[in-house]
Amino acid sequence: NGSFDNSLILGTTNAINVDELTVGRAKSDGLVQFAAGLTDPELTLRGSAGGSSRVDKLYIGYNDTSTASVNTSNMDLSADRVDALVNSLVIGRHERGGTATTGAGHGYLTLSPDTANSFDVNSIVLGQEVGSGSPTASGTITMRGGSFTVNGSLTDGGGVATVNLSGGQFTAEDILLGTSDKVSTSGTVNFSGGTLTADSITAGPGTAVFNWSGGTLSVRVKLS
Repeated sequence: NGSFDNSLILGTTNAINVDELTVGRAKSDGLVQFAAGLTDPELTLRGSAGGSSRVDKLYIGYNDTSTASVNTSNMDLSADRVDALVNSLVIGRHERGGTATTGAGHGYLTLSPDTANSFDVNSIVLGQEVGSGSPTASGTITMRGGSFTVNGSLTDGGGVATVNLSGGQFTAEDILLGTSDKVSTSGTVNFSGGTLTADSITAGPGTAVFNWSGGTLSVRVKLS
């Protein structure tokens, strides 16, 4: 009934070709990061076929235990650059079952200021809740440089969602914040630098916060 922490420490040149990747699950926290002291390290993330194939599912901080355990997991790529193609990205997920009323799933994805960063994903859910009860999942993206493209929607999943943008080009079709009316559901964008482009940014019945202190904002269809 114990828990274990798991780490994947990256070297200078790294290629991960998988169809599904989970960083931290159940009672085991996960960490992916570059080793200290490297010169220009990089990570290429693709599906099992390599080339232009996408990782079908990438989870960071996935708690599917009906216990009081808390999973806190990080994909920390702040030391240098990443080139990723992903279909579905879920950061922070908690599946509550049985009689469990506690426990949580927290996930963090952090990118460096490197202008060569390229993260291309079809959909993102931050803080995904499965089951009843107060929100106990949270997901955070921190981007400081390069390009981050969401071909579909970025949405909170009924928990707590945070997007920190201080540099680079972040593009999404739709950004949906505060999608649930649960008391603790919230979606927050902290935008302080770079460029944010979206077809729409929409606030739901929950708490939605957009903090804009710098950078260029372009909403092509609607802001509501």
